Amino acid sequence: RLREQRDQPGLMGRSIAQLQAFLAPHLAQPGDIPGHGEAGSCAHNQHQLNHRLCEAAGMLYQITGERHLAQYAGDLLTRYANVYLKLGFQKAKNTNPAGRIFHQILNENIWLLSMSMGYGCIKDTLTAADREHIESQLLRPAVSMMTELYAHDFATIHNHGLWGAAAVGTTGLVLGDEAYLGLALDGLAGDRTSGGFLAQLSLLFAPSGYYIEGPYYHRFALRPLLTFSEVLHTHRPDLNIYSYKDGVIGKTIKALLSTVYPDGSFPALNDASRTMGIHDEGVLLSAAVGHARYGQDAAVPAIQA
Repeated sequence: RLREQRDQPGLMGRSIAQLQAFLAPHLAQPGDIPGHGEAGSCAHNQHQLNHRLCEAAGMLYQITGERHLAQYAGDLLTRYANVYLKLGFQKAKNTNPAGRIFHQILNENIWLLSMSMGYGCIKDTLTAADREHIESQLLRPAVSMMTELYAHDFATIHNHGLWGAAAVGTTGLVLGDEAYLGLALDGLAGDRTSGGFLAQLSLLFAPSGYYIEGPYYHRFALRPLLTFSEVLHTHRPDLNIYSYKDGVIGKTIKALLSTVYPDGSFPALNDASRTMGIHDEGVLLSAAVGHARYGQDAAVPAIQA
């Protein structure tokens, strides 16, 4: 159905065109793979751009079938696999532990989620040797770092823990590794209480669906939550994730959208950006998934407008 919408005037056709426009300027040259950099540095921003490019190229390959898109994503993944274990850990200090690429493991969780999805879209185009290289030198070491070295961070009931669970679980599905998926869903102890995605759904939100850190972090937390929920909806329908805990996902989507001011902005609580509004990626994802999985809501056409 996505392929049928290519070059069409509707909302999905425009979304595909926007993704193509984002990726097009980068296809003529290989993306830079820098070393370490502080938060906000050129190196930091390039690594963030790279994971978005990898995911975009993979998705567009699935939609268009254009082989050069798969080659672009595969090249990025391969070149990261060439250097990932050689980089060492970031020297910059943060309250969140340092990754091999970023100054905090949170950013590496975000990075891995996108890179694993890009890999899943194009892995069938790679040779067995290339797949082995990417998996053994990049994806599996990243998961090990998150679930073993930084187990305490992975298990935390917090938006950081959500990003970690989504990244590890999606990587597990891409690799066909049920152990990784189990860690992501059930937590390191396997009890669905002390950590893992299902514990996050049970414990992170108020009964109303409200997230205590306020709308700014709520929309940030919903990005991995809804991305991984869509993954599970497709690949683990037995979980019936959108009905889990009396439909907690639908409640928290509604809670976020209910905090929007009439002008499209959010209350700026704590250290939130005062510019945050309904065109944020997390809000758009919330509106789309809420509409698709829970039915029509008046907030959805308002946000699209």
